[in-house]
Amino acid sequence: ASKIQESQQLSYSILQQLGESLPRERGDSDLLAEIDSMRTKVLNMPDESIINMKESTRKEKDMLLLGLYSNLIVVMNDQNPKRMDDICLRMMEITVVNGLCALSPLSVALFALVLVSTGDIELAYRLGRLALRLTEKANGQRFLSEVAFFVGGCVSWVSEPLQSVAETNLLGYTNGQQVGDVLSALSNYQFYSLAIYLSGKNLKFCRDTSRKVSESLMQRHYLFLYKQAVVVYRQTAAFIGDVEGEEERPGNFPSWDDLMTHPERSANIDFSFYIQAHLYMRIF
Repeated sequence: ASKIQESQQLSYSILQQLGESLPRERGDSDLLAEIDSMRTKVLNMPDESIINMKESTRKEKDMLLLGLYSNLIVVMNDQNPKRMDDICLRMMEITVVNGLCALSPLSVALFALVLVSTGDIELAYRLGRLALRLTEKANGQRFLSEVAFFVGGCVSWVSEPLQSVAETNLLGYTNGQQVGDVLSALSNYQFYSLAIYLSGKNLKFCRDTSRKVSESLMQRHYLFLYKQAVVVYRQTAAFIGDVEGEEERPGNFPSWDDLMTHPERSANIDFSFYIQAHLYMRIF
């Protein structure tokens, strides 16, 4: 936790040195007005106008700023999610005002995420699909995995069949492996395993996939994703009648009892949601 707080403080310091304002919290009246203004602006831009935006004449500084903000998104997701909307808005502003750079597709994908939270599903989905297209136009293939993670796991699932969402996340997983973006690759792999499970794919395939995901996350010590992946593995194994005794736990995965009593169940909203959803399934 201290390292995350240090990262936030360092990011804030650099932002101020670059003349940027610190992120405001969700609910701020000026922030809401600016989000609505940006929403109106992109709503009135045809798809091809977005795809064919001019290239930024200050790519180096834009890449620095957008990279800093994208890292801050990860920090704020843990420290203060209420500040994420302003970060996403600022990234979109940089792209719309200055033009395209390699991180612009991520900016578009993250603003789509904001629109999902405000209930503007149709525009969010449109921007999500455009973000994927922009990775080719803006020379952003090395960031495709991160874009696919947000588009597939946080935007497209509202509008697309889960089979299509799974394809997007599988694309992100493959790209992440190719470019060495391990965190985005495994995040996509986790979402892929969840999407195929929820879409009704063969349970043995789902079990084997979620086990591979869990093992990969454990090997990399990505514990903030690992527990959710194990929940999916446990449930798929239970559905097909696998024994859940101690001797059947590959890689020393936690048992259901371990998961039920895990201290993060009350502290981590995502983990708590996974647990509660699967508890309902286990009733039947």
